[in-house]
Amino acid sequence: MKVKVINSYTEQEETINLGLIQRLKLKLLGHAKIGERRYPGWRGRLPFYVVRCEEHGLFIDYPHGYSRFFSCPKCKEAEENEMS
Repeated sequence: MKVKVINSYTEQEETINLGLIQRLKLKLLGHAKIGERRYPGWRGRLPFYVVRCEEHGLFIDYPHGYSRFFSCPKCKEAEENEMS
């Protein structure tokens, strides 16, 4: 199944193909691993996940920090707008 998502790192829209297991994990856990990526300037590869935001839909992100949280780019943008 192909889905359109926003990449939180590049802030671009992408189309990715999700298999059955990935769709089940996304539905049950709220995230599913889609592979590893490396962007220019990075030292190595990081695991990337498709993640469901209750407010904004699907996005792609990598785990951040010690608690390995995901950061929705639209929620982050809304939060920045509220602070200014």
